[in-house]
Amino acid sequence: MVLANFRRADRRLPAGFLLFFFRVVQNDVKATPAMGDWLLPQECSVKTARFLQDQPLFGGVDDQAMTAIMPLMRELDFAAGEVIVEEGDDGDSLFVICSGSVEVLKASPESAGLFGKRIAVLKTGDVFGEMELIDTQHRSATVRALEPVSTLALTNGDLFCIHEFDPPTFTLIVMNLARELSRRLRSIDDLAVRCMASNNVADSS
Repeated sequence: MVLANFRRADRRLPAGFLLFFFRVVQNDVKATPAMGDWLLPQECSVKTARFLQDQPLFGGVDDQAMTAIMPLMRELDFAAGEVIVEEGDDGDSLFVICSGSVEVLKASPESAGLFGKRIAVLKTGDVFGEMELIDTQHRSATVRALEPVSTLALTNGDLFCIHEFDPPTFTLIVMNLARELSRRLRSIDDLAVRCMASNNVADSS
């Protein structure tokens, strides 16, 4: 079911990229800027790859696989106050925050703001949009930049590209995604328990 979702996604990859990706994974070539306009500048590519390898999503991904993945990542910058994703919109990408911070807003009947109530603040190294990468459903919350924000985005189709040519790395990334979703679910459970306890105290007083 999950792989079917990946296959349906629009990959928007440059011509010849799949062959290039396969050759990098197989260690036949090294990724360099001369191989295509879709590559990040070489001077920042290695530094960015190291940064990503330090984050939970790409934890355990080796250097060779990371070299092949880097051309898939899109650099996207947002101004303070800019809405990056809006609740209810279609979505097929996750975002890794490279710098800056964002707020996560969730609509509710009690929320007075245009986009709802703040439920979280995410900072450098955090990821958002991962739910839509897996299930290709509508955005579950709005994410807005609190300051200038720099991100790297990975689409649903890009992840399937990794699956096609490097299944072990694909499995590792999906496991990392599952751990991140599990961690957030545990946090939501804890928050729900605290809210229920607070409501019980209010009702008894």
